[in-house]
Amino acid sequence: MAQNKPPRFIAELEVAQGHASFSIHVSVRAASAAPEDTASTHLLPAGDPQRAILTEAISALRQTPEGARVELRTNSDYLTDGILRWRSGWERRNFQTAKGRPVALADVWKTLFAEVDARQVRAVLGTSTTKSREATHHAHDAISVADHAQQMS
Repeated sequence: MAQNKPPRFIAELEVAQGHASFSIHVSVRAASAAPEDTASTHLLPAGDPQRAILTEAISALRQTPEGARVELRTNSDYLTDGILRWRSGWERRNFQTAKGRPVALADVWKTLFAEVDARQVRAVLGTSTTKSREATHHAHDAISVADHAQQMS
């Protein structure tokens, strides 16, 4: 009996920093839909862009069903580094930094990680104009990008 593949989605978050504000362009769509089908741009006052980026990523993931395969594309090093590089150390140290300080925005990061774990998320740093770096997280079991790329096709 053939198993049904979970639906595929693409979530994009593009951050633009201005002098007195920043904007986050968010697009969440089925992988088969045109990019312009669902998109919104939020112009936010300068302040805490990191919290806004994480909150928008959580919101974008929540627009996809649990279990879905989601390619999360962003130009935010902060978002991709948190998912791909910093997470395992933070979890090992109970959300303390390597220097023993509490992780900033730990509550928001934990919420984001729960949303990532509920889906098959492939985080990609970069857009068509930047070099991309990618890795895959599915629950706590990382699988190779090559395996994941094959699953996504």
